[in-house]
Amino acid sequence: MALDLESLETSFDLLAPRGDELMDEFYSRLFEAAPAVRPLFPEDMKRQKTMLLGALVLLRKSLRDLDAIAPKLHELGARHVAYGAKPEHYPVF
Repeated sequence: MALDLESLETSFDLLAPRGDELMDEFYSRLFEAAPAVRPLFPEDMKRQKTMLLGALVLLRKSLRDLDAIAPKLHELGARHVAYGAKPEHYPVF
């Protein structure tokens, strides 16, 4: 299945101005669906939400050239393994 990059870009651009609300809703749903992952996150989620939104902005800007951010994504994945993230956590995320 091919990605519809234009739709992804347009959708994200419409949601991005409401980034704080989007992050609140995302983490609320994540912790409801997978309460076991809550201990992997800090009590104060402000910085975490900022970092996730920043990663999504970077991904959106790089959708047409993912090779350019592949090293950054590998680094991010390695850090998450160190934080305790496991393969079974990713489907719900």
